[in-house]
Amino acid sequence: EAGELKVGEWMSAGGVEVSVEEIKTSQDVIMYRSDNKWYWEEGDQVVNLRLKVKNGENYNLNDKLFNVIFDCPSSSFSRDLLVEENDKEMQPYSSFEPGEEKVLRMAIDFNADAEYSGRLKLAVNGYCFGLDYTLGDEIDHYLSYQEGDIIEDSKDRLTIEKISTVKRLNPPNTSVDYMYLYADPGKQLYVVEGTYENLSLETVAIEDRLGITWQDGAESAGGGVWIPMGNDFLESKTLAPNEKIKICLTVVLTDDQLQRPDKIRIGVGDEVVKGSAA
Repeated sequence: EAGELKVGEWMSAGGVEVSVEEIKTSQDVIMYRSDNKWYWEEGDQVVNLRLKVKNGENYNLNDKLFNVIFDCPSSSFSRDLLVEENDKEMQPYSSFEPGEEKVLRMAIDFNADAEYSGRLKLAVNGYCFGLDYTLGDEIDHYLSYQEGDIIEDSKDRLTIEKISTVKRLNPPNTSVDYMYLYADPGKQLYVVEGTYENLSLETVAIEDRLGITWQDGAESAGGGVWIPMGNDFLESKTLAPNEKIKICLTVVLTDDQLQRPDKIRIGVGDEVVKGSAA
């Protein structure tokens, strides 16, 4: 091993820089700013990693230069999945050119009843980094968000203005017939209201830049972004460069799920933040 695998810190693999954002055991690999996910059959679990990679080499990085391995006392398991995130979905990994930056997802598949502890190793560009890991552990470096926070990257900025749990969410204009969002009996709407600004040089679809989801092991709940307009909520809207707009990120959760808000992830472009522990 070239060194310890440290979550949330940049590690050098020759001219390649890699930062592991998250290591977790779950049933599916979920993309946090869309409803796209990589499915496994019921009865399976996967150890999966979310990582950012910067290619500083003068050659392409093919898929053989990436691997994840889980060494246990009696067995060794290796990568089942390597995909990259784009604006809308995760897609099979393609060649990684010099100067490019990507968000990659990697996973190893296990039977849901499996219980293992061992050494989890990430191999990148001929270098290997490892840490001790037990199936079921969740490790990440995501910051917990709260009202007033600003989350941004080079293309996106989200200002969080209000966080609430409600049975029903009304649009701005309720003086005439209007559409509202509601939760079925036994559930509630978890709502993050704020302002989104397009910092890129291109017109973007807001629903491709923002997302919210709740996940704990094999259990998950997908949410979405709604744009309050007059007496309605829009599910889709484009935004020109340097424009900003009010948004509502919502996910419908059971009372039990609401007791675990730290399982919520909000995606803002390539950035991810999480809910605070109950």
